[in-house]
Amino acid sequence: MVKTLFVFILALSLSSLAFADRLSMKVERDLIEQGDIISLWVEADFQTLGNTLEYRQLDENFEVLSRQRSNFYEFVNGVSSAKTRWHLRLLPKKTGKLIIPAVTLGDISSQSLIIEVKQANQSGTSNEQIAFMRAEVENAEGFVQQQFLYRLRLYYQGKMLPGTGNMRPPIFKDALSETLQDEQTYSTVIDGKNYTVHEWIYALFPQSSGELTIAPSQIRGLLNYNGHQKVIETESNAVTLTVKPAADLGQNYSNAQPWLPAASMLLESQWQTTPSDIKVGDSLSRVLTLQAYGLKASQLPVIEAPDGNGYKVYNQPAQSSEEKFASGVVSRIQITQNFVPTQAGEMRIPAYQLRWFNTANQAFETLQIEAQTFNIQAATGQVNYPTIDQTKPISQAAINQENTEKFDWLIWPLLTTIFAIAWVLTLIMWWLARGQKRQSSINPATAETEAANPALTQQQWCQAEDKTFYQHLRKHLLTELHIHHLAELKNRNADELRQKIQRFENNLYAPDAQTNKEMNQELKQQICTLIGKLKRPTESKKTWTKKTELQALYPKTKQRPS
Repeated sequence: MVKTLFVFILALSLSSLAFADRLSMKVERDLIEQGDIISLWVEADFQTLGNTLEYRQLDENFEVLSRQRSNFYEFVNGVSSAKTRWHLRLLPKKTGKLIIPAVTLGDISSQSLIIEVKQANQSGTSNEQIAFMRAEVENAEGFVQQQFLYRLRLYYQGKMLPGTGNMRPPIFKDALSETLQDEQTYSTVIDGKNYTVHEWIYALFPQSSGELTIAPSQIRGLLNYNGHQKVIETESNAVTLTVKPAADLGQNYSNAQPWLPAASMLLESQWQTTPSDIKVGDSLSRVLTLQAYGLKASQLPVIEAPDGNGYKVYNQPAQSSEEKFASGVVSRIQITQNFVPTQAGEMRIPAYQLRWFNTANQAFETLQIEAQTFNIQAATGQVNYPTIDQTKPISQAAINQENTEKFDWLIWPLLTTIFAIAWVLTLIMWWLARGQKRQSSINPATAETEAANPALTQQQWCQAEDKTFYQHLRKHLLTELHIHHLAELKNRNADELRQKIQRFENNLYAPDAQTNKEMNQELKQQICTLIGKLKRPTESKKTWTKKTELQALYPKTKQRPS
């Protein structure tokens, strides 16, 4: 009886153990190599609704790369059971025998496992490595601001999993850089083995002389190799450049003549508008194109032509561009210059030279635009407003006075009285003739000009078309305000007026002058408003009498000390 009862209790215990919740764990293989990724499956023979699998204890020896969870039903002998499974991908952190500790789900724990991780091959030769990196430059020695090409390549066997293979880009200290090629992929064969190659190309421009070291770049990715997933971590070699200072040009470098180390350079000049008959006031547009292979656009000089004898120059803003090729940077800058003749005759535009350093043959070369000469004709009805010289010529009357012999008034008093009376009569007649001469001494060319350009009030010429407005503006500045050069407006506290007049001139003689009409209309209104606020120079009023006429004819001269 007692024996029968014991057997019954044991059977119940075994039955309860058979139906108890269990948590099992297994790996795909227990012998791996460093860098290999293994799959760990954890399975519960029941479905979990709110509990979370606790696996933080794996962090000591493994890096958990991913985790997936799935619920499913299993049918065995017509009996269904609900189960839950977790799939964890682990990367071992060290070599040797490693314990995968038990994981827990609520109050249920799994068993622990032991795996062995072997040392990966570290021989360093490409034919024995699954993945490696190489960095190189075409020339390890050059000049400051010269272009250096830096190539970085990643070689690997197998297949890189999408979303992996994140490279830490190189850091170029004390150098400008441009990415010429961003991760081009191709295949190659090394020692009979197929490799996939990822290549990056950079252009760098050192900004100071000395040694420049480019630190290694690193990459970390995930490969499918020989049926297994493997993490690769590799880095490139360091590269050191020797950067020499700028070569001696024989003169100081400047914005107009900078240091230009390039593989090749080209300077072209093209005239856009060259009428057969060039007249005063016409606009001649010249386009200069400077192209460099191996320099950034920011390194190129902006070529500006100054005003010359008989012409003014309006330099338009430069247009720059860059193109990037695997072989280097090609930069281009384009400058439009508008030459406006201001007087008839021969207009000579001087030659232009730019020196650059050819990095291919290590020598200086010169780009040049030849001088050009144009024959300028007077414009019909053109008003010429000559600038007044700073030094006034001595009047003919004063010269005559110096050459006139002094009379001895004490010896010949009678003759002096007679001559004085005659002289007064002559003076009166001369004064009357002088006023008459003023009315009739108009230059024929001036008369023709005045006929072609009738006088307008300020209100009228402020509303006239652009060229008429500009001609009357110049006349007003010269005759009414006594301003011969725009720079004089600064001294009159009218710098804003000077800037707006210069902007109007640029728009007037620009190649696309038609598109600037709306802007010019606004500028004309602003210029006229500012002119109205500008004070006219005060002039002392003179009363002309016989005495003042005498003083004009015979100015007093200072006696030189004996």
